Amino acid sequence: MTLVSAIAILSDIQPISAVPKPDPNWAEAHRLEDRAEELKLEEKYSEAIPLAQRALAIWENEFGKVHHRVASSVNYLALLYQGQGNYAQAELLLKRALAIREKVPRGESDLRRSLINLASLYRERGNYTQVEPLLQRALAVSEKLTVGKEDRDFAQILDDLALIYYLQGNYTQAESFYQRSLAVSDKLTNGNEFNLSIQAADLDAINKINTLNNLATLYLVQRKYSQAESLLKRTLAIREDRAKPNSNDIAQTLNSLGVLYSKQGQFSQAELLLNRALKLVETPGQVKFNSAVILNSLGLLYQAQGKYDQAEPLLQRTLM
Repeated sequence: MTLVSAIAILSDIQPISAVPKPDPNWAEAHRLEDRAEELKLEEKYSEAIPLAQRALAIWENEFGKVHHRVASSVNYLALLYQGQGNYAQAELLLKRALAIREKVPRGESDLRRSLINLASLYRERGNYTQVEPLLQRALAVSEKLTVGKEDRDFAQILDDLALIYYLQGNYTQAESFYQRSLAVSDKLTNGNEFNLSIQAADLDAINKINTLNNLATLYLVQRKYSQAESLLKRTLAIREDRAKPNSNDIAQTLNSLGVLYSKQGQFSQAELLLNRALKLVETPGQVKFNSAVILNSLGLLYQAQGKYDQAEPLLQRTLM
């Protein structure tokens, strides 16, 4: 090594005091966000929001208004407002997060997430005309990814687009997207639908079950009864066999199956399933699936059989 090269190497070595140290403000921001997340899980949004705002102020002070870390913080704050039901504030923040990510993209996955979140907000508010363009853009972003292309977000985009087409009455397009979503979910769960215990995999399985149920509903509306029955039975088996069965989900599927059998004139089978669903949602301590839906299904079942004395009190209860 020459003296010149040695001097050049030494000149690049910073003294220990010059090496950046972890900023204590960052630790405080992370602490605030962690606590906000705990409160969010408890649905204490009014307590979580001020903490998230303080964390955002720290990130803005550290990095400025336009930075990927700031975008993440803005996005998180928006979701808290959405959970609180303050949709106007959530929309402003989601648009801001999207604008930042468009200017300083850290990765296409972040951009896609912003598009999905804004679309979900509009869907929740019933602004379906604004949902489809965002989801189509998110789909285009997904299809350009080399890593993580067929992940949970991709499956969600397909499922959400299917729902939009279903609501528009475009059943052919809706079925196509539901099928694509199921294909992705099959890969994510490795074909396993039962008793998944790992949290990430469990979310993938839940999404898959919901897609199965949605596709079954689509077939039911189209009077494709054999296809609907097959999917609903599959959905019911999965939901009943899960490590922690959800009574509301089971009741929903039982109601759909009951309606299906009622439409086919299989009244005794329909009555059995609908009464079972009603018993589940009326069990004390359960989070309620809308019992009025089941009461209405059961009332219409009796009405179709001419059992008006049994139908009337059930239909009356739906008005309470």
